[in-house]
Amino acid sequence: MDEILDAALHPVLRDLAGAGPAARVRLRDQEWSGDPGRPSAMLRGPDGTMRGVAVLRGDPPERRVADAAEQVQEWAVGTLAAVGASNWPGCPAHPGTHPLRVGIRADRAWWECPRTGDGVAAVGELGDRR
Repeated sequence: MDEILDAALHPVLRDLAGAGPAARVRLRDQEWSGDPGRPSAMLRGPDGTMRGVAVLRGDPPERRVADAAEQVQEWAVGTLAAVGASNWPGCPAHPGTHPLRVGIRADRAWWECPRTGDGVAAVGELGDRR
């Protein structure tokens, strides 16, 4: 797998691992974007759902992590909806109401509450906060 994409996905997949077996994903090194400036791969869930993930090579690292997090989150929310847990990652300040969103703070991608804007954890450190 392209090292730029791998570095962007690693912290996101670390957070996703805390969502349980329904969110277990396999990463398939599959170049589908057709653009060398946009490395890509496929996520495959236990239910067979697939989702392409790509980042822009020229973006700063924190933007690549944030972009990867948004793409993985979109897949996870859809996949987890089938088992009744569609707000990944859930907001600890407002349980059961909405997922966190991704933002950038101090040159890092962060999970934030969309209602208050408060930072919850840096992407990759969500499990450390539980």
